[in-house]
Amino acid sequence: MPYPASTDAKVPAKERPLNKYVGNLEIFHDPADVGSGKNGPSLPHNVRHNVHSCWESFGNSYQPQVADDMFRVKRVQGVKTGKEGSYEATSLHEQEIAKSPANKIIQGDWNWPYDLDDVWYGRKYNANHIMLSGDGHAGEFVFPPSTTMTNWHLKPAPDPKFNWW
Repeated sequence: MPYPASTDAKVPAKERPLNKYVGNLEIFHDPADVGSGKNGPSLPHNVRHNVHSCWESFGNSYQPQVADDMFRVKRVQGVKTGKEGSYEATSLHEQEIAKSPANKIIQGDWNWPYDLDDVWYGRKYNANHIMLSGDGHAGEFVFPPSTTMTNWHLKPAPDPKFNWW
């Protein structure tokens, strides 16, 4: 499924689930946004988007976990293309975040958790990204190498007691 359909990127700004929690949508615009996938074939198929600016293309410079639980991260945003009432179509509820908000990833720099050469703040092959947590703090987070994260694609499941979820 193409990226915009899989993440509701074509949903108007007033209907995006996170937008209702902020006063100014510019908070989702990172001036350092360099897009995603400029290096084409060097990126895994699921992160190769080839856009100049994520903000201009998707309305958000940052990437939330969408529809599925991957890389030990519980999804934040459901997709409107999912079957109504399904897990994939349902966004995370505040009560779920309350389990452990300080380590709950809400969204972060594009292409997290990968340590590829198009991360915005990271150094090539170093998976450090600026991440927003459920308690509202943002800061640099260093993920394990992509080889480890790829092995964690769907398992183990997110756990609020782990370093992140």
